[in-house]
Amino acid sequence: MLDPDYLDRAGDMVAAVYGEIEADMLAHLCRLLLDKGAEGLGQRGTTALNLLAQSAAPQLMAFIERHR
Repeated sequence: MLDPDYLDRAGDMVAAVYGEIEADMLAHLCRLLLDKGAEGLGQRGTTALNLLAQSAAPQLMAFIERHR
């Protein structure tokens, strides 16, 4: 059986990696939106937008409403 402390550390490491991926994808999305607008998102930009929609849907909807 694996040590519970090891499992906790492993979980923290996985969470850190996902946090880095999310930050990278959101930075990429912001750059695309500022440089090219929504029409220039492409596959990676769409993935970043989907990630944002899953992790921060209320904030995303509020942002969209403010900029209609």
